[in-house]
Amino acid sequence: MKWGQIKSIFIICFLVLDTFLVTQYLNKKNSEPQALPNQEISSIEDELSRMNIGYENVPSEAESAAYISAGRYQFTEKDVESLNNQEVVNEGDMIVSTFENPISVPEEATRNDLSMFLDQMVLFGDEYTFWNWNEEHNIMLFFQSYNDQTVYFNKAGMLMVFLNKDHEVEYYAQTRLTNIELGEEKEMSQPIETLRSLIRNNHLYTGDRISNMQLGFHTLVPLDNGIQVFVPTWEITINKEKTYFVNAIDAQSISRDEEEFIEEVKNNVETIRQRDTGSDED
Repeated sequence: MKWGQIKSIFIICFLVLDTFLVTQYLNKKNSEPQALPNQEISSIEDELSRMNIGYENVPSEAESAAYISAGRYQFTEKDVESLNNQEVVNEGDMIVSTFENPISVPEEATRNDLSMFLDQMVLFGDEYTFWNWNEEHNIMLFFQSYNDQTVYFNKAGMLMVFLNKDHEVEYYAQTRLTNIELGEEKEMSQPIETLRSLIRNNHLYTGDRISNMQLGFHTLVPLDNGIQVFVPTWEITINKEKTYFVNAIDAQSISRDEEEFIEEVKNNVETIRQRDTGSDED
């Protein structure tokens, strides 16, 4: 037998042997239990316990919730005429109203105090919920609610109240959602499982406490016809200081910055007021 033939036989034998060994290895690998990411943590409860995170204020369970859709309300002349002692600029889907005499608001105003202000001074006041008094901008921010659930950070459903240095309301800007309709109900992510999203995005740390967790809505997508769609959203407050939002359907975090929101609305309002002042001078 020639050397070339012998060499070819050896190569074939080695290939067969290698194939056999690889097959054996893969069979063994597949028969063993596979390690999952964070296998040492059997559940989210274990992970929260290990991190000493308090979650007693997290709802025990949630079954389903529905998307909602809504359009922009167009303020009418009749609406404007009902606002006494106010100078109103009607932009159609937004009004900017200035009080003839500024309205005093106590520094330690309660939610009841603010509710009285809304009921007496603002159109559809009972539809809005107090969100925050931003001291840097000296602005009180209210969001529209639907079925006692807040629609967070939507420019078409908010009330922004501007105060002076004496804590008096000088003027406000208002928008309103209308024709709100319920969509198809969807199964929700369980509240406690939602906390994984906060841990994964470095929003929840060892020793933190979940101060509050409640369901509201956040903008999912604005449509070309002016209709907006809102997704059920968990509002989660940590240590009574920071608030985060998580999509209640797919448990994905939603990015929202209050400063950015205020700046965008504020700039728009100032443009409207300056334009109105200019037209008065003409």
